[in-house]
Amino acid sequence: MRGVLATALVAVLAMPALATAQLPPGGPGGGEPPRQPPRSGQLQANGTGSVILNGRLVAFGGITRVAGGGGIRVRDRAGDATFTFDGTPVRFDRRGSAAVRGSAGRFFVSGTAVRVTLVRVRVNLSSAGRGFARLRGRGLYRLNDGPRRRWRRRPVRIAPSPPGNRGRPARDGTARDMPDGASPPARRRAA
Repeated sequence: MRGVLATALVAVLAMPALATAQLPPGGPGGGEPPRQPPRSGQLQANGTGSVILNGRLVAFGGITRVAGGGGIRVRDRAGDATFTFDGTPVRFDRRGSAAVRGSAGRFFVSGTAVRVTLVRVRVNLSSAGRGFARLRGRGLYRLNDGPRRRWRRRPVRIAPSPPGNRGRPARDGTARDMPDGASPPARRRAA
């Protein structure tokens, strides 16, 4: 009797392994599952200075040093943003603005039409979504899976890289490249 029970127990435990072993790679239909293109771009940046992020995005990171009057300010243009600093929710005023000044700590911002401004800080941040970033000061950034680059004054477009175009977002200038609620930064004319 014990031998029959032991054999039944082994058979029950082995059934899931046998069932999945007979499936072709990629599931019951066979082949590889279709790869979906990324729906957002990724930006990682660290350095000292000022950073402006604008668009439909999620941004998080840490401020390790703040110079006089520096900090983080978030503007919510769609009314759906969330902003936490060191794990505590930060309240938006009736105009859709929230700020933390003079404090080092961790932040998280998410929204469909937000502008995140970090001024006079040492920061390490990551952002995903669609929009633009301005990085002023000294530091390095990486866009998608591209190479590390020095901060520059020109806007950096946060968008997915097209296939075969490593580290560079699509640049066909159509409205579909723009995040909801975001527009490219205006260019200044030389005087």
